Amino acid sequence: MSRGKSRQFGTAQLTLRPDDERVRRRIREVALERGLSLNKAALHLLKKGAGLDLPKTADWTIGGSLDRHFGTWSKEQVRELEKAVRAFEQIDEEMWR
Repeated sequence: MSRGKSRQFGTAQLTLRPDDERVRRRIREVALERGLSLNKAALHLLKKGAGLDLPKTADWTIGGSLDRHFGTWSKEQVRELEKAVRAFEQIDEEMWR
């Protein structure tokens, strides 16, 4: 395989130098929120911005802003939440006619 072909199909390397402080800050925020390296956080944001499908794991579906709380609630707190949202689980038959 020629050198050009290996570069074409090999792992691409890209260096980003955001000139906007908001972009740098957001990459750092995502990295901290998700426990990712800056590189992985930047890739996540690029994929999201490009509308590409992301891995279907708990970290990437619907949103991960509450992920850090998983497993931290007491059984009593879970019961309270379940009681509070129980009304939202009931189907109003009249609405579906």
